[in-house]
Amino acid sequence: MAMNAWNCFVYIMLGVIFLASANSVDSLADIGVDQESCCSSSDLEDQCGFVCYPILKPLLQYLEKCQEMDLQIKELEDMFREQSVEIIKYKSKTEVLSKHLENNFCDTKVMELGDAIDVRIDVQEEIKKLKLELASKESDIIDMNSKLFKKYELLEQKNKSLKETETAWVITIRRGMYHGIWLDHRSERT
Repeated sequence: MAMNAWNCFVYIMLGVIFLASANSVDSLADIGVDQESCCSSSDLEDQCGFVCYPILKPLLQYLEKCQEMDLQIKELEDMFREQSVEIIKYKSKTEVLSKHLENNFCDTKVMELGDAIDVRIDVQEEIKKLKLELASKESDIIDMNSKLFKKYELLEQKNKSLKETETAWVITIRRGMYHGIWLDHRSERT
């Protein structure tokens, strides 16, 4: 980059000299100095500097800024290289750590799987016990159900018998009222 700035400066200087020589002929002629005598006399050289300096000053300032920018770019490139090296180091460390973590993860998963198998076996044994208990409870429920059904049938028979007795009583009461039996009993009470 520094070479580019130097080449740029050389081209700019050539352009400035050309412009200064074209413009300074008129300016120097205005102050009474011809172009040939400007280069030979040291007093006149100061007068040439007086004319050329305002033209060259912005270019010199621009060149200074270009050099500063080149320096900053070089520093940034150096920082970029350093960071690239660090990134490569961190990537390699990350790969090593991820492999290590993967191995540990696999070991942990194997242990967790073994624990899960043990728990599953325990649960299966518990399920077998519960199934046996459930089967015995089901037989108890079936026995109780049959007993309840027998009691229900007995209650139905008793209910039927009560209804028949009630019907007989109702018929008897109606017949007695119909024949005036109840009237006789009332008169005896009073």
